[in-house]
Amino acid sequence: MPQHYEEKILPYTHRDLFSLVADVESYPSFLPWCSKATIYEKTNKHILAKLHVGKSFATGTFTSHVILTQSSNIKINYINGPLKYLKNNWQFIPKGTQKTNVCFELDFEFKSSLFNLLIKEFFNEAFFNIMTAFENEAQKRFHKK
Repeated sequence: MPQHYEEKILPYTHRDLFSLVADVESYPSFLPWCSKATIYEKTNKHILAKLHVGKSFATGTFTSHVILTQSSNIKINYINGPLKYLKNNWQFIPKGTQKTNVCFELDFEFKSSLFNLLIKEFFNEAFFNIMTAFENEAQKRFHKK
């Protein structure tokens, strides 16, 4: 099913980028197709959250357990929602003092065959836009160009 891997070097510290991706509650303010985030539990090691995502007729919610590993890795474990499975991982590798190699990995499948067919049509563009949304938010938060 749809898989996406992207790697970029960004002009921010790994700690800043880690904190941005871990800030799940702010996703609706900058992430395309995310209309609401509900946080059920949050510690410095994990987050239990429900995201409301979609556009027009294709909307849904999914719950996930987000594992936070000391400014270097964020792993999203899918719990329930419209998907058969979701594998999502972010890795933050420092490159000097002010640059980070960000690796974004996503693999998922909908329970619905119709949604699986529809997602193939815009998958790469949609997930390119997600990485762009995080980059744009980093620029706003950390004042870099």
